[in-house]
Amino acid sequence: MAHLEAVTTTGSPVLVEEANIEEFQTSLRGTLLRAGDEGYDEARSIYNAMIDKRPALIARCAGAADVVRCVLAVS
Repeated sequence: MAHLEAVTTTGSPVLVEEANIEEFQTSLRGTLLRAGDEGYDEARSIYNAMIDKRPALIARCAGAADVVRCVLAVS
């Protein structure tokens, strides 16, 4: 089964199953981006070019419900 290797907010490695990512993506009104997706590099860039983070997933929230869903997913 396919999975995504990620790191938690505490720095611990974690494997996220593809089925869980797909389920999460369908629960959002907005889009979910991964490395290699169109718009990923633009979405991860910030004004300070000295900070170069590469998150495993980027949620482009389309409303408050998406924000709540994202917060609940990582807590």
